[in-house]
This record gives sequence, C-alpha cells and structure tokens, in this order.
Amino acid sequence: MAITIPNTFSPNTTAVSADVNENFTEVADKAVDKTGDTLTGTLNTQHLLSATDATYDLGSASKQYRNLYLSGTITGPAASNAFGTVAVSGQSDVVADQTNDTLTLVAGTGMTLTTSAGGDSVTFAASAGVTGPGSSTNTAIARWNGTGGAALLNSSPTIDTNGLITTPAGTGTGTVRVAGTLLQSVTAVGNVGAGEDDLISFTIPANTLISTGDRLMGEFAGTFAANGNAKRLKVKFGATTVLDTGSGNLPNGVGWRIRFTITRTGAATQNVSGDSLWGISVAQQGNAAFTTAAETLSGTVVLKITGEATSDNDVIAKEAVVTLWPA
Repeated sequence: MAITIPNTFSPNTTAVSADVNENFTEVADKAVDKTGDTLTGTLNTQHLLSATDATYDLGSASKQYRNLYLSGTITGPAASNAFGTVAVSGQSDVVADQTNDTLTLVAGTGMTLTTSAGGDSVTFAASAGVTGPGSSTNTAIARWNGTGGAALLNSSPTIDTNGLITTPAGTGTGTVRVAGTLLQSVTAVGNVGAGEDDLISFTIPANTLISTGDRLMGEFAGTFAANGNAKRLKVKFGATTVLDTGSGNLPNGVGWRIRFTITRTGAATQNVSGDSLWGISVAQQGNAAFTTAAETLSGTVVLKITGEATSDNDVIAKEAVVTLWPA
C-alpha cells in the first residue's frame, strides 16, 4: 500500500510529523500494515509508537539498521554487569566472540566440577589425592619440584598409615625408623623437705607405643646436695618402679644421671630397664635394673622421677629427655 504524501512534499524527502496532517500513528497503522510494505526516505518524528504493546520489531535479522543515534534516557530491560574477558596470569585471555557466548570450564587431572542450575554455581573439588609419578606406591613420600611445582617421588623413604617414616641408613641397603623427642626439659626442680616428691613428671599420650618393639628411651640428670642427708631417686612408669637407687650409698655434692628404656612387648606388657651413674671427675658405679611392667598402652601412662631426702633441694633434677624409637 502506498503512502500519500501532500503535494507540498516531494517523494523521498524529509517529512516532519508536525507538518503532516495525518498523525504518524495513523500512518503506521493504516499505511504500513502488511508484509512487504515499505517506507522510504527520511522520517523525522517526535514519537515512534507501536500500535500494540511488545508486538513489533524494529528491523529484522535480514534487514538491519546500520546506525542508530539516540539521546536522552533509554528505557528498556534492566542492565546487567558482565565480563567479556577472562584473564589468567601468564595465560592467554579468554574473550567472548559474540553476544551470549559460552564459557566452558574443563576439569583438570584429579578434579571434578559440579554445577547447580538452581543455585547458579559451579563447585570445584579434588576427585582424589595429589597425583604423583606413575611409580608411586601407597607408602611413597612425595616432594615438590621447586620450579614447576610438580609432585616428585622420593623412592627410598616411606611413610606408613600411622605416620611412621622409614628412611635409608646412609647409602647402604639398610633402613632405619625415624625417632622423635617427646619431652625435653631443662627446668630445675628439687625435693621439698622429708618424704618422696615428684621432681619431673610426664604423661605419655595414649597409643604412643603401637607396635611390638616400639620403645621409649631417655634420661634424667641432676645434682646431690653437699651434705650428709640420706638421698634417694626412683624412676617410675605407671605403677612400676623402673629403677630405685636406694638411700644408703649415694654420694654428696656430686652430679647424677639415670637412663631408662621401656619396650612394648604387647598391648599391656612391657620390658623396662634402667641404670644410674654419679660422680665428679670419674663416674662412680651406680646400679642397674631390669623388670617388666603391665601398663595398658591404649591409655595414658605417667613417667616420672622422684626424689626423697631430708631438707629442701637435697636432690635436684635439672634436665630430662624422652624419645620415641619405633620398631
């Protein structure tokens, strides 16, 4: 259908809606209302209204406007923030190639990705432990490459499910279990008056000795006062006395040292032994002991040294060390 333009206007020239007798809405409704109808030339108007709300398009997929010049406030769907580029340090940028482009997340080795459509989220999770070299075993110890961060394998040291480490003994074929210190004390503690007093006491945690042959080794050391008072030392493991120096043959004014070993032979049985030395320039003979204990190793056990004398500080414990030696 053709549009009738007043004679005062030439075809394909500018028509200003204020100067046209017919309202532009009427022109749009009645003049360009069928498929194939066209409107050519330049149309200047104060309002461009659709005959029916949200029904008509401006242009089409095959017939598009090249440039659209607008001013003032543009009202439309609510604006949303978006990223057109995803940047990763040291990597090439991922750039959207088109409107509504899709960014695909790819799970790397040892990782899973889980999406939640309702929650609009992506969950990253490790599907397993760190993947090491193909020759890894369940007990292998991994170390990390300081440059690339890759997991490497130490072929000789191993670690078991209890965290105990076995490592080569030098460059030979032998191996050793790594020991550790449970207690180290350099706090001096003396007896108080007459009677038996705890000098140093240490509670061994439950399940410290977990395998037959596991042992605790250590020593206590200190001084005797330079007087003629009777003095006595005892090392105790739970209810068992590991070593008792007695009170009749201890010297005065010298240093002393007591060593001990506690070895697991069962869940509630142990071999215990100890020996003592004292003296100044030349160590004097002490005494030695060996016995058995029946402490339940799945619970805590108190290891301590006691001093018994007459006056304060007749016996002073000045240091202690307790180490664990796995079988």
